[in-house]
Amino acid sequence: MALRRFLLTLCALAAAAPATGEEAGRVTEARTLVLTSPAVVRTTPAGDPIAEWQRGRLITSNRAAGDWTRATGHFPEGRWTPLEEPRWLHTSATEPHDGPRPPRTWRLRTPLPPLFDSGLLATGGLAAGSLVTGRDLGDGRVRLTGHFPEESWQAVDSEQWLPRLLLEDVGSPPTYPRPEGFERWIRVDKDRFRLEVRERTPSGEEHTLYTTEVGLGMDRCLPEEQGGRCYFTEPGEYEVRWKIHRTDGIEWCIPDSMAEEPEYREHIRRGKRCFEGALGNLALNIGGPYAIHGTNNPEDSLGQRVSHGCIRAANEAMDRVWRYVDEGDRVVITE
Repeated sequence: MALRRFLLTLCALAAAAPATGEEAGRVTEARTLVLTSPAVVRTTPAGDPIAEWQRGRLITSNRAAGDWTRATGHFPEGRWTPLEEPRWLHTSATEPHDGPRPPRTWRLRTPLPPLFDSGLLATGGLAAGSLVTGRDLGDGRVRLTGHFPEESWQAVDSEQWLPRLLLEDVGSPPTYPRPEGFERWIRVDKDRFRLEVRERTPSGEEHTLYTTEVGLGMDRCLPEEQGGRCYFTEPGEYEVRWKIHRTDGIEWCIPDSMAEEPEYREHIRRGKRCFEGALGNLALNIGGPYAIHGTNNPEDSLGQRVSHGCIRAANEAMDRVWRYVDEGDRVVITE
Protein backbone atom coordinates (compact mmCIF):
# COMPACT_ATOMS: atom_id res chain seq x y z
CA MET A 1 0.00 0.00 0.00
CA ALA A 2 2.86 2.38 0.76
CA LEU A 3 4.29 1.80 -2.73
CA ARG A 4 0.88 2.41 -4.27
CA ARG A 5 0.42 5.72 -2.43
CA PHE A 6 3.95 6.75 -3.44
CA LEU A 7 3.29 6.02 -7.13
CA LEU A 8 -0.04 7.85 -7.10
CA THR A 9 1.60 10.86 -5.46
CA LEU A 10 4.24 10.97 -8.18
CA CYS A 11 1.54 10.74 -10.85
CA ALA A 12 -0.22 13.72 -9.30
CA LEU A 13 3.00 15.71 -9.38
CA ALA A 14 3.47 14.81 -13.03
CA ALA A 15 -0.06 16.00 -13.79
CA ALA A 16 0.77 19.46 -12.46
CA ALA A 17 3.16 20.19 -15.34
CA PRO A 18 1.21 21.74 -18.24
CA ALA A 19 1.62 20.32 -21.74
CA THR A 20 1.92 22.55 -24.76
CA GLY A 21 1.50 22.14 -28.50
CA GLU A 22 -1.28 20.64 -30.58
CA GLU A 23 -0.01 17.10 -29.88
CA ALA A 24 -0.28 17.46 -26.11
CA GLY A 25 -3.52 15.44 -26.04
CA ARG A 26 -6.34 15.73 -23.54
CA VAL A 27 -5.64 15.78 -19.82
CA THR A 28 -6.59 12.57 -18.01
CA GLU A 29 -6.46 11.40 -14.42
CA ALA A 30 -2.84 10.92 -13.33
CA ARG A 31 -2.10 7.20 -13.57
CA THR A 32 0.64 4.66 -13.06
CA LEU A 33 0.52 2.09 -15.86
CA VAL A 34 2.28 -1.20 -16.55
CA LEU A 35 3.11 -2.44 -20.05
CA THR A 36 1.33 -5.73 -20.65
CA SER A 37 3.29 -6.36 -23.86
CA PRO A 38 6.31 -4.84 -25.62
CA ALA A 39 5.38 -1.40 -26.97
CA VAL A 40 6.69 0.66 -29.87
CA VAL A 41 7.38 4.18 -28.60
CA ARG A 42 6.88 7.20 -30.87
CA THR A 43 7.55 10.93 -30.72
CA THR A 44 3.92 11.74 -31.59
CA PRO A 45 0.73 9.68 -31.92
CA ALA A 46 1.22 7.53 -35.03
CA GLY A 47 4.65 9.13 -35.55
CA ASP A 48 7.95 7.45 -36.35
CA PRO A 49 9.11 4.69 -33.95
CA ILE A 50 12.10 5.67 -31.84
CA ALA A 51 12.32 2.98 -29.17
CA GLU A 52 10.81 -0.20 -27.82
CA TRP A 53 9.79 -0.63 -24.18
CA GLN A 54 9.46 -4.10 -22.74
CA ARG A 55 6.57 -5.83 -21.01
CA GLY A 56 6.38 -5.09 -17.28
CA ARG A 57 7.78 -1.56 -17.49
CA LEU A 58 6.08 1.01 -15.25
CA ILE A 59 5.26 4.45 -16.61
CA THR A 60 3.20 7.44 -15.50
CA SER A 61 0.73 9.27 -17.71
CA ASN A 62 -1.70 12.17 -17.48
CA ARG A 63 -2.55 12.70 -21.16
CA ALA A 64 -4.13 10.75 -24.00
CA ALA A 65 -5.04 11.31 -27.65
CA GLY A 66 -7.50 8.83 -29.15
CA ASP A 67 -5.97 5.37 -28.78
CA TRP A 68 -2.62 6.80 -27.70
CA THR A 69 -1.16 7.37 -24.26
CA ARG A 70 1.54 9.93 -23.50
CA ALA A 71 4.17 8.79 -21.02
CA THR A 72 5.23 11.51 -18.59
CA GLY A 73 7.72 9.53 -16.53
CA HIS A 74 9.13 6.11 -15.67
CA PHE A 75 10.94 4.30 -12.84
CA PRO A 76 14.57 3.48 -13.68
CA GLU A 77 16.17 1.76 -10.68
CA GLY A 78 12.85 2.02 -8.84
CA ARG A 79 12.80 5.84 -8.65
CA TRP A 80 10.35 7.97 -10.64
CA THR A 81 12.04 10.13 -13.28
CA PRO A 82 10.25 12.54 -15.65
CA LEU A 83 10.76 12.09 -19.38
CA GLU A 84 12.51 15.02 -21.05
CA GLU A 85 10.55 14.67 -24.32
CA PRO A 86 6.98 13.45 -24.98
CA ARG A 87 6.77 9.74 -25.65
CA TRP A 88 3.62 8.11 -27.02
CA LEU A 89 2.57 4.47 -27.12
CA HIS A 90 -0.61 2.65 -28.03
CA THR A 91 -3.04 2.38 -25.13
CA SER A 92 -3.68 -1.32 -25.84
CA ALA A 93 -0.17 -2.11 -24.54
CA THR A 94 -0.93 -0.73 -21.06
CA GLU A 95 -3.17 -1.32 -18.08
CA PRO A 96 -3.45 0.28 -14.63
CA HIS A 97 -0.63 -0.88 -12.39
CA ASP A 98 -3.05 -2.40 -9.89
CA GLY A 99 -5.16 -4.04 -12.61
CA PRO A 100 -5.13 -7.76 -13.44
CA ARG A 101 -2.50 -9.04 -15.84
CA PRO A 102 -3.50 -11.59 -18.49
CA PRO A 103 -2.81 -15.21 -17.50
CA ARG A 104 0.28 -16.90 -18.90
CA THR A 105 1.42 -20.52 -19.15
CA TRP A 106 4.16 -21.48 -16.69
CA ARG A 107 6.33 -24.56 -16.12
CA LEU A 108 7.49 -25.63 -12.67
CA ARG A 109 11.26 -25.52 -12.26
CA THR A 110 11.22 -27.87 -9.26
CA PRO A 111 8.82 -30.44 -7.74
CA LEU A 112 6.38 -29.07 -5.19
CA PRO A 113 5.09 -30.89 -2.12
CA PRO A 114 1.45 -30.38 -1.01
CA LEU A 115 1.14 -26.71 0.02
CA PHE A 116 -2.58 -26.28 0.73
CA ASP A 117 -5.37 -28.26 2.38
CA SER A 118 -7.42 -28.36 -0.81
CA GLY A 119 -7.23 -27.61 -4.52
CA LEU A 120 -4.44 -28.10 -7.05
CA LEU A 121 -1.58 -27.87 -4.55
CA ALA A 122 -3.08 -30.25 -2.01
CA THR A 123 -2.58 -34.04 -2.03
CA GLY A 124 0.35 -35.14 -4.12
CA GLY A 125 1.72 -31.74 -5.03
CA LEU A 126 3.12 -31.16 -8.53
CA ALA A 127 6.08 -32.68 -10.37
CA ALA A 128 8.88 -30.62 -11.92
CA GLY A 129 7.96 -29.71 -15.47
CA SER A 130 4.23 -29.54 -14.74
CA LEU A 131 2.38 -26.83 -16.65
CA VAL A 132 0.04 -24.37 -14.98
CA THR A 133 -1.63 -21.11 -15.97
CA GLY A 134 -1.66 -18.03 -13.80
CA ARG A 135 -1.49 -14.25 -13.54
CA ASP A 136 1.76 -12.53 -12.62
CA LEU A 137 0.75 -10.34 -9.68
CA GLY A 138 3.84 -8.16 -10.09
CA ASP A 139 4.99 -8.71 -6.51
CA GLY A 140 6.97 -11.93 -6.97
CA ARG A 141 3.88 -14.17 -6.97
CA VAL A 142 1.77 -15.87 -9.63
CA ARG A 143 -1.90 -16.51 -8.85
CA LEU A 144 -2.89 -19.86 -10.34
CA THR A 145 -5.85 -20.03 -12.73
CA GLY A 146 -5.56 -23.58 -14.10
CA HIS A 147 -3.47 -26.64 -14.92
CA PHE A 148 -3.29 -29.47 -17.50
CA PRO A 149 -4.17 -32.88 -16.08
CA GLU A 150 -4.05 -35.42 -18.92
CA GLU A 151 -3.12 -32.60 -21.34
CA SER A 152 -6.52 -30.91 -20.96
CA TRP A 153 -6.75 -27.52 -19.22
CA GLN A 154 -8.84 -27.31 -16.06
CA ALA A 155 -9.55 -24.25 -13.94
CA VAL A 156 -8.29 -24.02 -10.37
CA ASP A 157 -11.27 -24.05 -8.01
CA SER A 158 -9.70 -22.04 -5.18
CA GLU A 159 -7.37 -19.06 -4.87
CA GLN A 160 -3.79 -20.30 -4.71
CA TRP A 161 -0.45 -18.80 -5.75
CA LEU A 162 3.20 -19.73 -6.20
CA PRO A 163 6.46 -17.76 -5.96
CA ARG A 164 7.45 -16.43 -9.38
CA LEU A 165 11.03 -17.75 -9.02
CA LEU A 166 9.72 -21.34 -9.03
CA LEU A 167 8.12 -20.88 -12.44
CA GLU A 168 9.36 -20.49 -16.01
CA ASP A 169 7.18 -18.49 -18.38
CA VAL A 170 6.62 -20.78 -21.38
CA GLY A 171 3.73 -18.91 -22.99
CA SER A 172 4.05 -17.53 -26.50
CA PRO A 173 5.76 -14.12 -26.63
CA PRO A 174 3.15 -11.34 -26.72
CA THR A 175 2.92 -9.53 -30.03
CA TYR A 176 3.58 -5.81 -30.32
CA PRO A 177 0.29 -3.88 -30.35
CA ARG A 178 -0.76 -2.56 -33.73
CA PRO A 179 -2.76 0.66 -33.98
CA GLU A 180 -6.13 0.31 -35.67
CA GLY A 181 -5.92 0.71 -39.44
CA PHE A 182 -2.14 0.19 -39.61
CA GLU A 183 -0.74 -2.40 -42.03
CA ARG A 184 2.45 -4.38 -41.43
CA TRP A 185 4.37 -6.67 -43.73
CA ILE A 186 7.78 -8.28 -44.12
CA ARG A 187 10.08 -7.44 -47.02
CA VAL A 188 13.10 -9.64 -47.79
CA ASP A 189 15.76 -8.18 -50.10
CA LYS A 190 17.79 -11.10 -51.44
CA ASP A 191 20.50 -8.90 -52.95
CA ARG A 192 21.28 -7.31 -49.56
CA PHE A 193 20.41 -10.29 -47.31
CA ARG A 194 18.10 -7.93 -45.40
CA LEU A 195 14.71 -8.48 -43.81
CA GLU A 196 12.60 -5.46 -42.95
CA VAL A 197 9.36 -5.21 -41.01
CA ARG A 198 7.45 -2.38 -42.67
CA GLU A 199 4.42 -0.44 -41.47
CA ARG A 200 1.91 1.77 -43.31
CA THR A 201 -0.35 4.26 -41.53
CA PRO A 202 -3.98 4.85 -42.56
CA SER A 203 -2.82 8.04 -44.30
CA GLY A 204 -0.41 6.04 -46.49
CA GLU A 205 2.87 6.96 -44.77
CA GLU A 206 5.38 4.10 -44.64
CA HIS A 207 8.36 3.45 -42.37
CA THR A 208 10.58 0.60 -41.25
CA LEU A 209 9.99 -0.83 -37.78
CA TYR A 210 12.88 -3.27 -37.74
CA THR A 211 15.74 -4.48 -39.96
CA THR A 212 17.99 -7.51 -39.62
CA GLU A 213 20.44 -9.63 -41.63
CA VAL A 214 19.26 -13.03 -42.87
CA GLY A 215 20.50 -16.17 -44.56
CA LEU A 216 18.82 -17.46 -47.73
CA GLY A 217 18.45 -20.54 -49.93
CA MET A 218 21.55 -21.67 -51.78
CA ASP A 219 19.83 -20.92 -55.13
CA ARG A 220 21.37 -23.85 -56.97
CA CYS A 221 20.94 -27.54 -57.64
CA LEU A 222 23.16 -30.18 -56.08
CA PRO A 223 25.02 -32.76 -58.24
CA GLU A 224 23.17 -36.01 -58.91
CA GLU A 225 25.55 -37.95 -56.63
CA GLN A 226 24.42 -35.67 -53.79
CA GLY A 227 20.73 -36.17 -54.46
CA GLY A 228 20.31 -33.62 -57.24
CA ARG A 229 17.74 -31.52 -55.41
CA CYS A 230 17.41 -27.78 -56.07
CA TYR A 231 17.08 -25.24 -53.27
CA PHE A 232 15.93 -21.71 -54.08
CA THR A 233 14.37 -18.85 -52.16
CA GLU A 234 11.99 -17.78 -54.89
CA PRO A 235 11.02 -14.10 -55.15
CA GLY A 236 7.30 -13.42 -54.87
CA GLU A 237 4.52 -12.51 -52.49
CA TYR A 238 3.63 -14.83 -49.62
CA GLU A 239 1.80 -14.46 -46.31
CA VAL A 240 2.23 -15.53 -42.72
CA ARG A 241 0.10 -18.69 -42.63
CA TRP A 242 0.78 -19.54 -39.02
CA LYS A 243 3.16 -18.65 -36.20
CA ILE A 244 5.15 -21.33 -34.36
CA HIS A 245 6.56 -21.13 -30.84
CA ARG A 246 8.36 -23.92 -28.97
CA THR A 247 9.90 -22.99 -25.63
CA ASP A 248 12.42 -25.85 -25.79
CA GLY A 249 13.33 -25.23 -29.42
CA ILE A 250 11.82 -26.23 -32.75
CA GLU A 251 12.99 -29.67 -33.79
CA TRP A 252 14.15 -30.32 -37.36
CA CYS A 253 14.68 -33.82 -38.77
CA ILE A 254 16.62 -34.80 -41.90
CA PRO A 255 14.10 -35.94 -44.54
CA ASP A 256 14.86 -39.02 -46.64
CA SER A 257 15.31 -36.80 -49.69
CA MET A 258 18.35 -35.14 -48.07
CA ALA A 259 19.97 -38.26 -46.65
CA GLU A 260 22.61 -38.42 -49.42
CA GLU A 261 23.74 -34.82 -49.03
CA PRO A 262 27.34 -34.55 -47.70
CA GLU A 263 26.50 -32.47 -44.62
CA TYR A 264 24.01 -35.10 -43.41
CA ARG A 265 25.60 -38.43 -44.33
CA GLU A 266 27.63 -38.71 -41.15
CA HIS A 267 24.64 -37.84 -38.96
CA ILE A 268 22.54 -40.50 -40.69
CA ARG A 269 25.34 -43.06 -40.31
CA ARG A 270 25.45 -42.39 -36.56
CA GLY A 271 21.69 -42.62 -36.29
CA LYS A 272 21.16 -38.95 -35.48
CA ARG A 273 18.34 -37.67 -37.63
CA CYS A 274 16.65 -34.96 -35.54
CA PHE A 275 18.05 -31.79 -34.01
CA GLU A 276 16.18 -30.00 -31.24
CA GLY A 277 16.42 -26.22 -31.40
CA ALA A 278 18.04 -26.16 -34.84
CA LEU A 279 15.42 -23.61 -35.97
CA GLY A 280 15.45 -21.59 -32.76
CA ASN A 281 12.25 -21.15 -30.74
CA LEU A 282 10.16 -19.12 -33.17
CA ALA A 283 9.16 -19.49 -36.81
CA LEU A 284 6.71 -18.08 -39.35
CA ASN A 285 5.31 -20.44 -41.97
CA ILE A 286 4.84 -18.31 -45.10
CA GLY A 287 3.48 -20.92 -47.50
CA GLY A 288 4.99 -23.28 -50.03
CA PRO A 289 8.18 -24.88 -48.73
CA TYR A 290 9.25 -21.74 -46.89
CA ALA A 291 9.48 -20.49 -43.33
CA ILE A 292 11.25 -17.61 -41.64
CA HIS A 293 12.93 -19.03 -38.55
CA GLY A 294 15.78 -18.69 -36.11
CA THR A 295 19.05 -20.60 -36.21
CA ASN A 296 21.49 -22.10 -33.72
CA ASN A 297 24.33 -21.41 -36.15
CA PRO A 298 24.18 -17.73 -37.15
CA GLU A 299 27.90 -17.45 -37.97
CA ASP A 300 27.55 -19.89 -40.87
CA SER A 301 24.12 -18.71 -42.00
CA LEU A 302 23.59 -14.95 -41.98
CA GLY A 303 24.55 -13.06 -45.11
CA GLN A 304 25.01 -16.33 -47.01
CA ARG A 305 23.12 -18.58 -49.42
CA VAL A 306 23.23 -21.84 -47.53
CA SER A 307 19.70 -22.92 -46.62
CA HIS A 308 17.30 -25.26 -48.38
CA GLY A 309 15.08 -22.29 -49.22
CA CYS A 310 13.99 -21.01 -45.81
CA ILE A 311 14.96 -17.59 -44.50
CA ARG A 312 17.16 -17.72 -41.39
CA ALA A 313 17.54 -14.95 -38.81
CA ALA A 314 19.46 -14.74 -35.54
CA ASN A 315 17.32 -15.99 -32.67
CA GLU A 316 17.19 -12.60 -30.96
CA ALA A 317 16.18 -10.97 -34.25
CA MET A 318 13.53 -13.62 -34.85
CA ASP A 319 12.01 -12.74 -31.49
CA ARG A 320 11.45 -9.17 -32.71
CA VAL A 321 10.14 -10.16 -36.15
CA TRP A 322 7.75 -12.75 -34.68
CA ARG A 323 6.22 -10.20 -32.30
CA TYR A 324 5.66 -7.57 -34.97
CA VAL A 325 3.52 -9.59 -37.39
CA ASP A 326 0.26 -11.52 -37.29
CA GLU A 327 -1.08 -14.42 -39.29
CA GLY A 328 -2.30 -13.11 -42.63
CA ASP A 329 0.35 -10.38 -42.97
CA ARG A 330 2.14 -10.19 -46.33
CA VAL A 331 5.71 -11.34 -46.94
CA VAL A 332 7.38 -9.95 -50.07
CA ILE A 333 10.66 -11.46 -51.32
CA THR A 334 12.55 -9.41 -53.90
CA GLU A 335 15.87 -9.49 -55.72
